[in-house]
Amino acid sequence: MKKSIFALTLGFALLGSAAEAQSNEKSKTGKKQTSSSSAKQNSDQGKTGESSLSFMDRYYKIKDSYKDLTDAYGPFASSKHDLEEYIKRYYSFKEAYPSLSRHSANFAASNYTQADFEKRYYEIKKVYPEMVDVHADYASSKWSLKDFVTRYHEIKASYPDMKQCYGSYACSEQKIDEFVKRYHAIKEAYPDNKDVYHQFAGSYNPLEKSSLNVGSK
Repeated sequence: MKKSIFALTLGFALLGSAAEAQSNEKSKTGKKQTSSSSAKQNSDQGKTGESSLSFMDRYYKIKDSYKDLTDAYGPFASSKHDLEEYIKRYYSFKEAYPSLSRHSANFAASNYTQADFEKRYYEIKKVYPEMVDVHADYASSKWSLKDFVTRYHEIKASYPDMKQCYGSYACSEQKIDEFVKRYHAIKEAYPDNKDVYHQFAGSYNPLEKSSLNVGSK
């Protein structure tokens, strides 16, 4: 009888220990999942926060952090990449394609892989070698070669004095009237930043936080 009682007591004790261990394990798992979810949420919020910055916020962000990368000021400001990702893409392309390193800023701002960007670059270079100033613009755009060239000639015919803008308009998704409107908006607000007028005009990033309704999409 005593043996039976002892065995029964021992059984309950073992069951209680197993249940407690299982409960602790679930608690640990829950904490890990919560921690992982929080970390991901914080990371996503960080990226969303940076991509939602205005054009000029992004312009000064890269200018303050990478003063020597003057070629990247406009392309980064007009892109949707966060600064860390943009710089990573910039230097990886520069290292991988030294012959095309002068186009690292265009590549970094695009959504293409290195191989696809290179392929598109040589595609337009082969067919339109004389359009050397816009080869990288085509390579970074979403357009087919036919559509890109059509847009190029559209702005060239309509605004022959805006030569700096030919490639930026052709590779953008803006309609020509909106592109020109945005060009004059930044020209009026920032007369000393001529080097990035065309890049702002072709982007969908607002000029400043106070102008979130200007050109945003």
